[in-house]
Amino acid sequence: MKTFFQKNWIHFAAVAVMFIIVAIYFQPVFDGYALKQHDLEQWRGMAQEIIFVGEKLGEYPLWTNSMFAGMPAVQIMMSYGGNLFHEAMKIYYEVVSLPIGLVFLHMISFYFMALMLRIRPLIALMGAIAYSFASYEIIIIQAGHSAKSMASAYLPLLLGMFIYAYRYKNWLAIVCSGIVMTVELSSNHVQVTYYMIFVLMFVGVYFFIDAIKKKEMTSFMKVTIGLILAYGMAGVINSPNILLTNEYAKNTIRGTNDITIAPDGTEATNQSKGLDRDYITNWSYGIGETFTFLSPDVKGGGSFVLGDSQFQSILDDSDLSSESKNNLRNFPAYWGEQPFTSGPVYIGVVVVMLAFLGLIFLKTELKWALFAATLLAIGLSWGKNYVSASVLLPIILFLCIPFLKGRAAFFFAVGNMLLLLILFAFGDMFVSKSLTNFFIDYVPGYNKFRTVTIVLIIVELCVPVLGVLFLNLLVNKKEELKEKKNQLILAVVGFFIFLFVVKIVGLGDGYTSQSDRNQLAGIEQNITKQISSMDPNALMSQYNLDVNNPKQLEAFVGQQMEQYEKGFEDLKVVRQDIFDASLNRSLMFTFFAGVLILLFVFVSLPSVVVMGGALLLVMMDMIPVANQYLGKQEVGINYKYWEDKGVNKYPFAAREADEQIMQMEIQANPALEKVIRTAEQFAKEKASDLGIEGAGRKNMINSYRFSELGLATNYRVFDMSGGFNSSYTSYLHKSFGGYHGAKLRNFANLIDFHVAQGNNKVFDMLNVKYFIHNNEQGSYVQPNVKAKGNAWLVKRVETYDTPNDEIRALGTRFKLVNEGVGELYVNGKKTKESFVYGAENIRYVISGSDSVEVPLSNGMSEGMSAIFVMDKNGKPDLVMPQVFDNDTARLSFLKMVKVTAENEFKIDEEVVTLKEWAKKLSQETYTAEGTVAMTKYNPDEITYDVNVKGKQLIVFSEVFYPEGWTATVDGKTTEILKVNYLLRAIEVPDGKHKVVLSFDLPKYHTLNKASFIACIALIVAFIGVLYFELKKRKKVQE
Repeated sequence: MKTFFQKNWIHFAAVAVMFIIVAIYFQPVFDGYALKQHDLEQWRGMAQEIIFVGEKLGEYPLWTNSMFAGMPAVQIMMSYGGNLFHEAMKIYYEVVSLPIGLVFLHMISFYFMALMLRIRPLIALMGAIAYSFASYEIIIIQAGHSAKSMASAYLPLLLGMFIYAYRYKNWLAIVCSGIVMTVELSSNHVQVTYYMIFVLMFVGVYFFIDAIKKKEMTSFMKVTIGLILAYGMAGVINSPNILLTNEYAKNTIRGTNDITIAPDGTEATNQSKGLDRDYITNWSYGIGETFTFLSPDVKGGGSFVLGDSQFQSILDDSDLSSESKNNLRNFPAYWGEQPFTSGPVYIGVVVVMLAFLGLIFLKTELKWALFAATLLAIGLSWGKNYVSASVLLPIILFLCIPFLKGRAAFFFAVGNMLLLLILFAFGDMFVSKSLTNFFIDYVPGYNKFRTVTIVLIIVELCVPVLGVLFLNLLVNKKEELKEKKNQLILAVVGFFIFLFVVKIVGLGDGYTSQSDRNQLAGIEQNITKQISSMDPNALMSQYNLDVNNPKQLEAFVGQQMEQYEKGFEDLKVVRQDIFDASLNRSLMFTFFAGVLILLFVFVSLPSVVVMGGALLLVMMDMIPVANQYLGKQEVGINYKYWEDKGVNKYPFAAREADEQIMQMEIQANPALEKVIRTAEQFAKEKASDLGIEGAGRKNMINSYRFSELGLATNYRVFDMSGGFNSSYTSYLHKSFGGYHGAKLRNFANLIDFHVAQGNNKVFDMLNVKYFIHNNEQGSYVQPNVKAKGNAWLVKRVETYDTPNDEIRALGTRFKLVNEGVGELYVNGKKTKESFVYGAENIRYVISGSDSVEVPLSNGMSEGMSAIFVMDKNGKPDLVMPQVFDNDTARLSFLKMVKVTAENEFKIDEEVVTLKEWAKKLSQETYTAEGTVAMTKYNPDEITYDVNVKGKQLIVFSEVFYPEGWTATVDGKTTEILKVNYLLRAIEVPDGKHKVVLSFDLPKYHTLNKASFIACIALIVAFIGVLYFELKKRKKVQE
């Protein structure tokens, strides 16, 4: 008998080939380099405190203060030791380095899925390469979206097991489906899994219809129940992550907002019960941009300037003048509709062509389920680019085609396709709600996810599946396709002609984006505005321009615009060359693929030639495009996408400002110097043991120095330049800013209502002790002398009815009174008197003049007044009443609006809170006599010494979170109250006390135990069904 290896040598060979391809592609890994990954770098910043404390104390904290003033560690870094499958995958990624391991896993997953569909190994290998080197899969690895990449790696295997379980009623496949779903969920990118559920549902509908037709509903129900149990087991195994994330999400920007107004006081619009609609759809794929599936650069590739892109040669070879070429080097190559992008979603023109042929010639109705899922994913990816929700009707009707046979099925499919096109063009006549808004409003869970373009991962899966199914049919049923030679020729030639027509006609965008058009319009507006601000006499004498002559003014602006318009016209010429080059490339691959298919059918080429030829074409098509966005390109003497492993692991260098902060802290507390020196020595020894040298070594040492400083102190730092889009500061300090896709909702609201409006009291109450500024010379520190410290006592409690009132009470309320001859408008509404908080749109209109903005000053304290005036030169200003009163003849100023500051938030004396919290207090006023001092800090446990005279209310500069935090006074639990919209507070009795704030999630420990038990159960089930499966096969062989 043949050995196992002899029987399966081709699969071992295929796996070896896949690993060799990936190893060659990521060759710098073997030279001591690691991949530069922006999001992974940002993750290291946000997780640094957790990692350091875990290393030092042996257990990861469940809370971190490293960013956004404090948040749970649930979606940053948690240890789920009960999930044995997750632990196994961690070992895999330690053995096989991350970029190699990710792409290799993609390939293995697709290959074995294809084998389950009875696809020939060589064709399966082709599909594995197509799926793994789709440009988006490579781009997300380069960006550091490792969780997303891990989740997408398992999708083919998840689909294959699902199909295999239904098709062959196989219990081993059912149990394996549970295992694959377990590792899929443990990848911790629920959005990818969520989208995959739609594919499984559509494929499930196909098998449901098939069971009805074959009268096999009993077996269908058995498999369905088995899969539900298997997926349920996967859910239990991942329950610590899923349930804790779900609880956390309710308190984040992905949950419901307790604020129902905008910062300007108007009713909040575009909100959903999850993320805001604009936030969900900010990254929406353009409708025309969808053609990147077929041709990668039809929208200019990624958001790079022409002079730093793969299109430099196209620019250099253009017929433009040298001056125009130099000017265009800093113009953007990309003209799609996304704000910016790292690159296109390119699925491969050869693969798409094979999938197109599969829709026509495949007999299995499974194709309609995959096609429907593809259409839905494309429609959802368009996001804010309108398409009517009515397109759901034909998408669902495609799932019904398996009920029909022969010509009826054909005509139904054609008619339904026509219906889809009609509804795409005119669907708003029947259903005005967009497809995306329909899903946001009515499909559970959809409003919790942002960046709708991620759904295109489903297209990247379904299209190659259809492609390999067709190629397999071509090789296995060649004679049947010969009988349909006319249809085959028509389909191949039609696909080629379609691409050729697109090349000739274009996509109707004029090779510009809306952003380009807005920019050009903005330039014209700025020129007009600049002219209006200049002295008319100077314009007449210098340019002979009469600003009161509209035609002359328009002509002058037009002259000024000519140079800008010429630049954009030149840009369109280069972009058209890019578009044509991309389509020429796609036409070439289409031609060779079409010739290969037709020669195989009509000239009797060996099957290995068509399979090998298709494999070669896909590699030549896909890998070079992927290489443009993650390759071995060099910038000077360094790689563009690779860096030293030491720098990769310790990516952030201490800036001058960071060192200044450390020195200030040491100066205030000299005992810190010894602590930091000890940490430095430890880091030096560890760096030597690990062989980390150069910049990586320096960064590592500083990471230990600042981490130890962080444990010995408790203050916050805010980087004034990009503090909410980077975790750089979080790596070295406890940061007020940070980088995370699910920040706490209350904190996000505080940013919008106060930080964005310049209310520095928010920084004070959250103990932001230092501000980092950056200039041309580097970074420097500005101490905040008003920072309130770790805790303080207050004298009174101000109560409010709603969160809207509470959050606005943290600022100053101003009273506006129109005391002039003009009209006062607040948020577009005319008013004589109004109360405002500073973010409103306040305008004043005087007859015959343009409206002017009425400014408010955060420097006005309660009771102060100012007069908004216009001076004799027509310049508006805010002056003190005495200045206006001194102008007794009213020759200098024209009075317009009186502004009075009322109800200023006094951070030193009061707290604001809702009535429901105030009811839990024993009194409304206090003396604030006493002291509170922090004595020990850990992220999830902070200790204070309190000495007060009489009952007092302590306010902590710590973020309130409804779950997990407890407070004890001398060991006795007391309730933590929510004050100042975001902070914690407790009442303490008279005397000296030890107060401890500690964070723990009992559910985390319970769920981890349940996870471990479920893992054991799933492993036992796997061993059991494997035993019976092998036993059954042995009987068959006998």
